[in-house]
Amino acid sequence: MRRLIICLTLLLVSFTTLSCNLISTQPSAPQTKIRIANAKLNDGIETMVVIVGEAWNDDTEPMSATITGTLYDANGKVLASGDQTLPVIPPGKGVPFNIAFPPNPKAAKQTVVVKSFEKVPSTQ
Repeated sequence: MRRLIICLTLLLVSFTTLSCNLISTQPSAPQTKIRIANAKLNDGIETMVVIVGEAWNDDTEPMSATITGTLYDANGKVLASGDQTLPVIPPGKGVPFNIAFPPNPKAAKQTVVVKSFEKVPSTQ
């Protein structure tokens, strides 16, 4: 019986150590250095619906980013989605964006998210 308890204890300690090692080696998600500010839906134009706003670079290096704007109806159903690439956003600065869609009288709300971002390579 004592042998069984020792074996089970060793097995439990080995499993716990293995689990802790697996958990601690998981890569962390990259922190978004680009934030969206002042995004709003501009539907006062007869020929299109536009999401306008600013993308701000919170990093110390120039960044490029692709942002995705999505239009929803009042029930949360996706009506349309579109991307815009911002080639250079200076450090600590914001640049305007606008993502245009065909006119849609059902557009009630929007979201804008950062799809991807990366540092702009140095030209030196």
